[in-house]
Amino acid sequence: MTTLASIEDYLAITGKDPAAVDFDRVLRLLEMASSSVLAGAHGQQIISGPFTATVQPAAGVAHLPQRPVSAISSVIADGTAVASPGWRWEPGGHRRPARLIRRVDGHDAPWTCAELVVAGTAGWDPVPGQLVAAVVAMAHGVAENNGSPALASEGAGPFNASVVPGHVQAPNMALTDSTRAIIDDLCGVARGASVAIIREWP
Repeated sequence: MTTLASIEDYLAITGKDPAAVDFDRVLRLLEMASSSVLAGAHGQQIISGPFTATVQPAAGVAHLPQRPVSAISSVIADGTAVASPGWRWEPGGHRRPARLIRRVDGHDAPWTCAELVVAGTAGWDPVPGQLVAAVVAMAHGVAENNGSPALASEGAGPFNASVVPGHVQAPNMALTDSTRAIIDDLCGVARGASVAIIREWP
């Protein structure tokens, strides 16, 4: 199973004594936390690896589904292989889309085909530290509380209650708001306006 953080990451971030760590349990928790992060990552594979995608160019530009892109190995336009250097790419990531742009005689040009099949490499190498730390925090929160939520006491006057703070990782591996914000910043794509905005000058 894919893990976005290693046992070594866990030990470095938590400062735990290796002798006091159940490595099999921690590894399983890291796998579960990684699965949760990947499920919320907008379809991104995160870890650098090969990808193949079929895309339809829009306005002459092909938007690739994985990002950041680090290499393009082949491009097939409507069933015909495009010879290198008949393209260039913009890697994307950090809320920017990855784009494949046609090159003709050393200049950018619009794709005129209906469909492209693109193969290449995309994802992060290494995995961003924010995501590694988030995965470790999720696993550590469950390990330290033996599967129960970390409680905080809140009260007003004579009334007190134990609650799960909103920023604390619950044992169900649900993503906290702060972890979602990290994933969105790294893996999401900013959306443009859905309608054209026309400014009328006086």
